[in-house]
Amino acid sequence: MRLSKWLALFLGCALLLSGCMGQSPSVPGQQAAPPASSSPASVLPASSAPQSASALPQPWEEAGSANTLTGSTLLVNIFLSDAQSQWDSQSRTNAMQLLEEALGYLTEEAARYGQEIRLAQTDKLSSYYLTYDQVVEDSLESYWWTDEMLLQNGFSDFSQLLLDAQQQAGEEYDNLAAVVHLNTPGRSYALPFHEGNEAKYRAEHLVMHYDEDQSHLYYICAATYAHELLHLFGARDLYELDGRNTAVEEAAQTVCGDSIMLGISTDLYSRRVDALTAYLVGWLSQLPEEFVPLQEELTKAYSQDTASSGAAGE
Repeated sequence: MRLSKWLALFLGCALLLSGCMGQSPSVPGQQAAPPASSSPASVLPASSAPQSASALPQPWEEAGSANTLTGSTLLVNIFLSDAQSQWDSQSRTNAMQLLEEALGYLTEEAARYGQEIRLAQTDKLSSYYLTYDQVVEDSLESYWWTDEMLLQNGFSDFSQLLLDAQQQAGEEYDNLAAVVHLNTPGRSYALPFHEGNEAKYRAEHLVMHYDEDQSHLYYICAATYAHELLHLFGARDLYELDGRNTAVEEAAQTVCGDSIMLGISTDLYSRRVDALTAYLVGWLSQLPEEFVPLQEELTKAYSQDTASSGAAGE
């Protein structure tokens, strides 16, 4: 069972965001999917008939497709072109290189905690190249557009797509997750699964805005990918934003001021995976004593967020 379940009851379908120079807080609450399109588009490259989403592997039922960041993990790249943006070969290559840097970093950080993990991403041939006939908004309140996008491309949901990708890979992975790449500026975010969410969210995924222009607040870098991937496996933001999480950030600064969940830098290896995050993603079986106050502040912060959102009827 995912080690972060002590936080799961405080969140609905959590929306966890970051950019290379700035981050945004989680947005709790469940959102209904928009109406499906009746005009599916083709999937490139062509894939074999996907498996039924009803035949989900047993671990997905409890903790989602990205359980603990241990064992083997396959990240399924989806390069999405919407009504205003398209991908070119060089940009796709650059995005995959940034993701590969993040995977190498996480592998090394896991080794510091005595964990040997294997992280892989689909290559250009086995990745998915999808289209969407609308413009993807950079909006915290509108993240369920992915449901409609998948339907337009012949998939009922992310579970179906991930099972299709694993079938094409020809081997079993302990964890599966999708990475939806957009060639537009914006705030990247993770959609992890928590107990009580709709079944379709068991297939966990990221939405990553590719934008290397450092004049933009949320430009992309390898640390952004690493930060968001950790979210999928249970990690939580440790920074303060708009008056929220102030006590959390103060506690984090005392024990892990260089945490990648506290701040992001283009110098990826100047940031570390702190012990609390390592505990949440499954690299530690016991939380070091000096991190207990930080855990308590984090639990309190998410409890307060849930209470306030519940009072507002979200």
